[in-house]
Amino acid sequence: MDPHKMAQKLAEKCGISYDEAMSVLRDADYDIFEAMLILERQGRLGGSSHGRYSTGIMDNYVSASDGKSAADAETMGEFLRIAWDSLKDVMRSVLSYYLIIFRDNREIASLPIILAAVILFGTMGIGPVVLIISLVKGFSYSIRKK
Repeated sequence: MDPHKMAQKLAEKCGISYDEAMSVLRDADYDIFEAMLILERQGRLGGSSHGRYSTGIMDNYVSASDGKSAADAETMGEFLRIAWDSLKDVMRSVLSYYLIIFRDNREIASLPIILAAVILFGTMGIGPVVLIISLVKGFSYSIRKK
């Protein structure tokens, strides 16, 4: 990447001037990651125009906790509360899926997908063998959201 573009990007993401960004990049031999580490050591990282730095991955993700993402947390307690609420949202979503077991096109059993995964992987290798044998014996499986 062109050093001038690197300096512009660094200045934009870190909330520093273009000249400061260019100076830090020279000190870091034009390694943008090293430049960010230098700024972090100097306590100058994180002053972007958005108030926080983000990689952009999942920028639109918002948990059910008051419409805030974990990146918006100002204290460790708030971060933990938001993280806990997000974990509960994920678990609620996962628990709505069930493994349905059929034989001769007739439903025999229905298990939460989490329980089915624990049985399959937690039986020390017996679960996959039983699964294969049951497929040979005419059982079929489906995953549905209830």
